[in-house]
Amino acid sequence: MRSREQTIGTRLSPAEYDAAKLAADNTGLNISVWLRQVIIRHTSRHDPVLETLAEQFEALRFILLNVILHLTTNGLSVNRESLTTICAKADAKKAALARALLAHAIDITPKET
Repeated sequence: MRSREQTIGTRLSPAEYDAAKLAADNTGLNISVWLRQVIIRHTSRHDPVLETLAEQFEALRFILLNVILHLTTNGLSVNRESLTTICAKADAKKAALARALLAHAIDITPKET
């Protein structure tokens, strides 16, 4: 378990506090744990290698699923044109899909209480 020796104090307006408390309540966490997670999420540096790998993984996944869909749906065939279109769509979507995948990975890490 990590040692927590440092604290951060800040003053909030009643509206700011209410907004933070509501956000924490909506995640089922107390405000202290929620604030810690927000700080960690916003200060964590993204690993460019991990992002690139996640992008390529998502692109390959998209291509594979679409090729399978073409092969199994109404006798559609995969030709050079359809594969080029699928790959272009995969390239266009891979960054957003990778960011979502990495954000989800952060969200599902064990929550500290």
